[in-house]
Amino acid sequence: MTPSTKPGGPPGKPKQVRGDQLVAKVLDATLEELARVGYEQLSFEHVADRAEVHKVTLYRRWASKRDLARDALSAAVAREAPSIAETGAFRADLLAALTVVRDLADSPTTRAIMRLVAAGSPDDELVRIALAIKATEEERMVAICRRAVASGELPEGHDLDFIQTLLVGCVVKTYLFEHSRCTDAQLEYAVDLVVAGLRSLPRTSSRRKTSSSRPKPAASPSRAER
Repeated sequence: MTPSTKPGGPPGKPKQVRGDQLVAKVLDATLEELARVGYEQLSFEHVADRAEVHKVTLYRRWASKRDLARDALSAAVAREAPSIAETGAFRADLLAALTVVRDLADSPTTRAIMRLVAAGSPDDELVRIALAIKATEEERMVAICRRAVASGELPEGHDLDFIQTLLVGCVVKTYLFEHSRCTDAQLEYAVDLVVAGLRSLPRTSSRRKTSSSRPKPAASPSRAER
């Protein structure tokens, strides 16, 4: 007799999770579905199947799939990113942060963010939440650069946001277009290239501030000029 079988009766049902455990299970399933099909194809039925709960359980707690997706993303925002044992050494800390980015690239949260940002409007509430998660992850790498500037390990005047973009870009490109992930050796190579380049550039260089060097779009003619 198995633990789920009662004498003289039908097999018992698996133990149901309740309360916070139930909510966490549903929200995790929602993220996985957002990552798999995106928001437009998200459905209560598929989330319930993945979470192994009845669909009515979802309707009791969430009035719409927007509410469900919002709570799933908000829970991801509240969830702490993996900690990094920072050493205070610029190269080592930058490499540790980039390794976390690589390891999270295939997570349901990251894939859900990619789908929402690619398909949504900047004014959409869900996209704003997704961008908040993305900004939190990126800020860690920028903060490492700031500390390196403060300690004198990195010269002042560099575009710290663009440094982060260069490093994260190699991870994202490999994942999205090559359906692979950067090896540890490739991450070290990317960091070494960036660090060596930053230390070799002169302190005053127009190449640092990328935003100022980008061409501005031509203004459309006014009605009087037409």
